[in-house]
Parts: sequence; C-alpha cells; structure tokens
Amino acid sequence: MKTAVLFSISALSAYVVAAQAPLDAQCGGSGWTGETSCEAGSSCVAVDAWYSHCVRAVAVRQEEEQGGDAEEKKDKKKDKKKEVDAGQDSGSGSGDEETGGDAGNDAGGDAGGDAGGDAGGDAGGEEAGGDTGNDAGGDTASTLQTVVTSAAPAASSNPDSGSDSGNDSGNDTATPTDAESPSASASLSPGTPNLSGAPPSATSALPVNPGGSGTVNGNIPAPAGTELASAPIKVSGGLDGGMKLYDRDTVVCAGQAEGGEADAIFVLDDGATLSNVIIGPNQGEGVHCLGTCTLENVWFQAVCEDAITLKQSAGTSRIVGGGAFDASDKIIQFNGFGTVEVTDFYAENYGKLVRSCGNCKGNGGARNTVIGGVRAVAGGALCGINTNLGDTCSVVDSCQSEGKSCELFEGNNDGGEPAKIGEGPDGSSCTVSGLTTC
Repeated sequence: MKTAVLFSISALSAYVVAAQAPLDAQCGGSGWTGETSCEAGSSCVAVDAWYSHCVRAVAVRQEEEQGGDAEEKKDKKKDKKKEVDAGQDSGSGSGDEETGGDAGNDAGGDAGGDAGGDAGGDAGGEEAGGDTGNDAGGDTASTLQTVVTSAAPAASSNPDSGSDSGNDSGNDTATPTDAESPSASASLSPGTPNLSGAPPSATSALPVNPGGSGTVNGNIPAPAGTELASAPIKVSGGLDGGMKLYDRDTVVCAGQAEGGEADAIFVLDDGATLSNVIIGPNQGEGVHCLGTCTLENVWFQAVCEDAITLKQSAGTSRIVGGGAFDASDKIIQFNGFGTVEVTDFYAENYGKLVRSCGNCKGNGGARNTVIGGVRAVAGGALCGINTNLGDTCSVVDSCQSEGKSCELFEGNNDGGEPAKIGEGPDGSSCTVSGLTTC
C-alpha cells in the first residue's frame, strides 16, 4: 500500500512539472490554449498580443550602492505615442526636440511627430535636459550593467550635444545645456570635413560612399530569445546578441519627451561593436555611443525618442544592416563630430534617417553623413545637415518611397532655431547618385 501511494505521488509530481512551460517556450498570447505557467526561475513575458514566452530576466549590477536592497520597481504602463502627422512643407515650423520633442511630419513626408505636425521646425539638441548632465565622457545612468569587458578602448570625449531633432521643414528649437555640448570650436565659419572627423579648416571633397549590397528588406528576424534589463547595458569591446530580443523590463519610453542615457537599452564605450540584436519597444533612447561605434544587424522594433545617438568627438561610426520602424522623429541623432556611415539599412515610417545637431552649444565642427544601399519607405528626409558648419551628406545607390534626400539648415551654437535654407542635392554639401523610388 505504501509503495502504491509513493508511486501515485511521483506520477502526480511528474504531471505538475510537465504542466509548466520550459524556458523560451510559448506561454500565452491571443488564442493560446497551452500551458501558461513557466518553470522555476523564469516567467511568462508578452512579446506582442499574439505571443508570450518564458524568459529569465537579466541580472543587473547596481553601480550605486544604496546600503540595502533596492526598492522593487513598479511596472508602469505608458502607451507609446505613435502619432503620424502629414503636413505640407512650409519652410518653417515649431518642432522642438531639444525642449521636448520635434513636431511631426516634414512637408515632404516626414512621418509623425510628437508635438503636433512640425511643418518644418527641426529641433536641435535632443538631449537638452537629456543625459542627466553627465556627458563629457561619462555615463548618466546610475545603474549600468557591464555585459562585455574585453579590450575596452580608451574613452573619447563624448560630446552629447544635446541632440537635434529630425522632423522639420524649416526651423529648429533648442535649449541644450552646457553639459551636453560638443567640445569643438564654437566658430560658425563654413568649412568642409576631413575624414578623420576633425573640425573643418579648408574645403575638401565629400567622403566616398561605400555603397550597399542592394539586398535590403524589412523582414525583422524572429527573436532567438529574450533578455530583459532594469538599467542600460554597458558594452565595452563587443557584444554579439545572437538575434535575441533585448529590452527594458519596464516601459521607459515616453514618446518624444526628453530622456537620456538612463533610458537607453545599450550604452557603448568608444570603439565598441554591437551585433545581431533586436531591440524592443520598452526602451526610450535605444543605443548611445559614447565614442565611435559599430552596429551590425541591429533592429529596432519600434523607435521611441530616437534609435541611435552618436557622441564621438572625431572618427567614423558605422551602421551596417539592420533597420528601424516607427520613428516619429529621427532614427540617428548625430551630436558628435566626424563621420557616420549607414549601409544596407532599412527604415520604415520615420521622420529623418540622420540629423546633425542644428543648435548644440559646441557646434562649429563638421559632421559627415554617408548613406549607401539604404531602403527607406513611408518617411521623410534621409539626412538633415547644417551647411554653414561644414556638414555633408552623400547618398548612393539607395531608394525612397517618398520624402526628400537632404534638408539643408543654417546651424548655430546658441540654442536658437536653425533656419531651413534648402532641400535636395546642391552639388557640394549634399550629393546624390543612384537614388531611386522604392
């Protein structure tokens, strides 16, 4: 009799274990009729309305000791603002990303905006009030998790120039702080860049565009797993995410409301590489690069304030492959100096692909944007540049469904609204070759 009872208990125990979904298995979603509880050490997390699966949260190292256990965070559910305003370009506007977000669609098809239909205004200084005043080479988040520590290069000075907005057809509005300004000369005399990323001193040819493979599409890979973090993940050296979905464990995205490094999911040290990663919608600031960086096959499911912020003082950052969706403002915010190369990248429903800061207090150096093999649909300009500061944009062998190739501004370093002075290729600051309709 005792043996029979033990056998029954053992069988029941096996049934209970089998009734729990294993790590990475589906545990919920619309129409799901299988198991909804997860094995010990994991929990059921929704990826979208149709699919939830069992994941193990990333353990986060607290850099700031508080002498006791940190208070458990309460999940805050904030609906992500995804306004898409369509407006005719009027040559002026009220976009104001530096003081709270750029207003919506450029008159040429800049998709969406947060403060209501920027008929033009470009808002310089995305991080005015942004990176919690800790930019000159430092991290703003008080809790950063270092996931890769191999061969960390020496950090460059990180000009967080208080980023500039992207959706505009006319003017920028900005209130950047001194702590968020690049350290280059404040001279506003025109110049052209050299490829080392130093401030301009003489006229020179536009940088050579590397072109692209021509095989870009908007198919986001299926996640190989999910990693959740309660604070930005610090990367030194390199991180290959193996096509896992990385996101914050609570929603920090607040639309076009100003944020900073503390709202990012990754913070990359100077020279770091991030590859094979899918970034979810909970984060607010995507990826922050403190110096030059390389992003390879990095996908953004839904851009919040912006996807990528560049703070390098010189040199070249490279974004190769990957793509981004639903950026009501810009995808790449270029606050530093030097060059960014964007190759074989996919953009859909966006305001601008790349925007050079138009009114950062450290303005005076050139920023070069080099675009090749890009496919951009349902969006605005591929680049917004400040011609009087020596900025350049080169577009080669890419396609657009609508919008503009370049928007030209007169930048400043006093936080004022940069005036829009033109659009399209001018043969010097903006050159275009092989741009077709998608």
